Amino acid sequence: MTKLPRPQTVQFPDAFRLQIYDEIDLLVLELPNRSQDDPGFAALYEWFAAHETPWRFNTLFNMLPWPGITPFYVVENFAHRWYELVGEKDTGRRVASVDDNPLTTSRYATESFQNIFPTRKFQLFDDYDNAIAWITDGYDLSPYSTL
Repeated sequence: MTKLPRPQTVQFPDAFRLQIYDEIDLLVLELPNRSQDDPGFAALYEWFAAHETPWRFNTLFNMLPWPGITPFYVVENFAHRWYELVGEKDTGRRVASVDDNPLTTSRYATESFQNIFPTRKFQLFDDYDNAIAWITDGYDLSPYSTL
């Protein structure tokens, strides 16, 4: 596996954290609060809007450290705002969501996410290492990954 340098880290309100691996066009997001009204989401939207090319990144949502499920309307609203911002410029990019809560995988099949992110390849995982392997095609992010 190819090792990468330390990512750039952006800390948002309410413990939202974004790790940016520019070398392989990867964002790793940690979202402790799962409500669209959370100030962290507003700051995240602002970051995407201010970035020159936010569509070039594959994205991994790491939900493992926090209990609970994300209401599907939060994901739908995020997708709606995302496509207002980038249109279809992100075609072919990947999205991985890591969550070991069985309610997440039983309630939200990969197809549900694929329907609201039609330009991206979407995959649900309950294991961080498997998600990293899928989204990076074999890059080793340790020791900089959060788990």
